[in-house]
Amino acid sequence: MDALAGVVIGIIAVCVLLSFFKKLDLSITLVLCNIVIFILTMFWSGSNSALAFNPVYLETGDNLYTILTSMFAHAGIFHLLGNMLFLILLGPALEQRIGKLKFAAVYFISGIIATLTFSAVLWNEPVYLLGASGAISGIIGTFLVTYPRDKITMIMGFILIPDAPVWAVSAVWFLFNVILAAGSPQTAWEAHLGGFLAGAVIGLLFYKSVMSEHEDKVPETSSLEQLVTNSKQREAIDALRGETNPDIRKAWMEHFAEHTPCPNCGSMMTWSKNSLKCNCGYSRKMK
Repeated sequence: MDALAGVVIGIIAVCVLLSFFKKLDLSITLVLCNIVIFILTMFWSGSNSALAFNPVYLETGDNLYTILTSMFAHAGIFHLLGNMLFLILLGPALEQRIGKLKFAAVYFISGIIATLTFSAVLWNEPVYLLGASGAISGIIGTFLVTYPRDKITMIMGFILIPDAPVWAVSAVWFLFNVILAAGSPQTAWEAHLGGFLAGAVIGLLFYKSVMSEHEDKVPETSSLEQLVTNSKQREAIDALRGETNPDIRKAWMEHFAEHTPCPNCGSMMTWSKNSLKCNCGYSRKMK
């Protein structure tokens, strides 16, 4: 194994372990990991060739560790910044919804499948693969099948869009890759597609558990009865009974909160993180 590759794998391992043991967001830790590795490669001769993946390695058995290292190496500063921007915007949003362990599975499995897809399409070609875009494409795929209607912050050119639906982000991503495939032969659209499909499949496998977790966050109607003082609250409780769709249940719970007066100041409250909350600071955890 190349010395640089060994150092890079060590950095990746430390970042992941810190995230789990120090309770840091894995998505943000991965961003920092990519940046540290990029800075390291700036001062290490022949770094890209040592970390990049070539499809021929699957045939010869050489340098298979580059399946991992290539996910954390970038060809230049703009390549790095583009990928990290998307990881910052998408990563924490998905991690908050599905949890750190599932997010780790999405990121690393999608990145590996992206590399294998790239290899399958370009098996005998003298090409090398670098970058985190395959793993990031997996994040988009998982997001699309689990939370298609959720709104996230996205960037289009130099414009920041604060409330972009996930399905719209996915559609733009797909169109963007079609354009890249037609006009930029150096872009590994094969890896992007493979990562996206892998993320979508993983998302489908996670879907049942993710949805059940969200459903559990809406309390049983029996615990809400003691708070009822008006017809709007009663309407919400009646709608919640028998409703199984997690998104609809959450919407009715938000409706209930908006018509529930705060016992401290009398203002109407909001529903957030399994609690009824008021701007005055009052919070009531619901089970």
